Amino acid sequence: MAGGMHRKGTERIPLRDRIHGTTSSPEPPPVKRCWVTCDQGRQPGLVLEWRRTAAGWQCRVVHPIRQASG
Repeated sequence: MAGGMHRKGTERIPLRDRIHGTTSSPEPPPVKRCWVTCDQGRQPGLVLEWRRTAAGWQCRVVHPIRQASG
């Protein structure tokens, strides 16, 4: 569809605001999703904190660890 779904003369309201019924922008989530490669393979993780060092960017991540059953 040429021109998208925006009609001229109408106010743009983000979908998240239309769903929640508010026009205020919510705060972004404090964590970001990522992938972690460890001895158990590729695991989903959450970035809790970023920092820049002389060597480059570093982050603090949490991810699940599988326990041996039994």
